[in-house]
Amino acid sequence: MNRIKMLREAKGLGLRELAADLERHGTPLSWMTINKCERADSNPSWKSIRILSDYFGVSADYLMGTDMTVAAHNEKGTSLPPELQLAVEKFYREQKLKYEENDGTGKE
Repeated sequence: MNRIKMLREAKGLGLRELAADLERHGTPLSWMTINKCERADSNPSWKSIRILSDYFGVSADYLMGTDMTVAAHNEKGTSLPPELQLAVEKFYREQKLKYEENDGTGKE
């Protein structure tokens, strides 16, 4: 699977949601551009790759699949691979929501 798509899906975002989030961060990319970046048959522009790598906190090389090492500029200081970090964050959000839905008791 394409790393851009993998990271986007790990954050629970659709193409349009990611595009809207990027716009809120002042670095707009259209959902169509993001879709092109995700396709294996396209050559994304350097600007698009830079925007997406900054957004996901990974190196451009990692994002493009040319480097297997973990995030070059991860602001969180984590040593987890980005996809694992996102999976952990997603799990945490799901568990927190489940906990809150049960009036904070943790019981179903």
